[in-house]
Amino acid sequence: MADSQIPKRYFYHSFPRRMRASANELVNGLAILELIRDFGLLLTPEIARWEYPHADGTSPRSAAMIQRRVSFTELSPSELAPHSEEFGHFALEFEINTLKLLGAMPVFYVPRADCGAGSLADTIVMQIIDAMRLTDRIARVASILEQAPADQATIPFTFGMTDDQKVYGLNPAQAKEMLQGVGHGLTPPKMLSDTLEGALNFFYPADARNSDALKYYRQREWRISVNYAINGEEVMRLPSEALIARLLALDGDFFGRVFPPSDQIISNTSIKDISQKRLVDWAYVLSGLDGKHILELVRRVIVPDDAVEEARKILASIKLASAVVGFSQIEEWT
Repeated sequence: MADSQIPKRYFYHSFPRRMRASANELVNGLAILELIRDFGLLLTPEIARWEYPHADGTSPRSAAMIQRRVSFTELSPSELAPHSEEFGHFALEFEINTLKLLGAMPVFYVPRADCGAGSLADTIVMQIIDAMRLTDRIARVASILEQAPADQATIPFTFGMTDDQKVYGLNPAQAKEMLQGVGHGLTPPKMLSDTLEGALNFFYPADARNSDALKYYRQREWRISVNYAINGEEVMRLPSEALIARLLALDGDFFGRVFPPSDQIISNTSIKDISQKRLVDWAYVLSGLDGKHILELVRRVIVPDDAVEEARKILASIKLASAVVGFSQIEEWT
């Protein structure tokens, strides 16, 4: 097939998933579009759970990571309609180069098996979590040693998980020199720990949801999931009180629920306060990049035909009205 005959493909962020195919989908989809216009894209939190299986059949080690992410799926325009049946009939369409600039990366779908070689993928993820914990421990020890009195013989350090801890005594001068030697010429441990935690945002269980439309072996998903800084300024921010109020009014059952669950132990090393809050309190907001609103980076906004005129009014202030396309016209406008 000649290159000119190959269907073009784009990345789509679809919504509203929770209200799809309901009587309120048009109203809620337009409300979300207004929220994106007023505040930006929302990175919502989710918990990814992992287990380290043991060959002898004993209880596996487990870990849970909070992931804050906004997802995009690679599709041709003709594939968007069936995709929307699961994810919602409103969509933002992006060029691949735009997502690269925004820091998006492909998601690694990790298959699961009960035992044997099939459990290798889970084991790899759990060992990356251990590497994150190890570098975080080194960073915390180094920080304490920097403040230790020079004449102190030993300092007690408690290591391990909450259910398996042990106290070790370290000589400050010797331990400090050892850590300086081990880390010489390498990325600082705290930065390594944060990087590994960020990388874990892009691993997701392939069998996590029982849905034919969500066969994760076939999903072509990229995510923006890591807060990063440009010239020392963080790109993302926490939601404002105004945004929180509107999200709770839109879907209080979802955004207002307790997160993380009270019985869940979280493994993220960068999160020091794991107290139960509302789910909305854990979100991030990506409003744009390099002075451009996030919607100025969108190629097209696809909406149900009945919502085209209202969507154009909503986006008129950022000069996107001409880029709003109804579903019946999506392939004509490719």
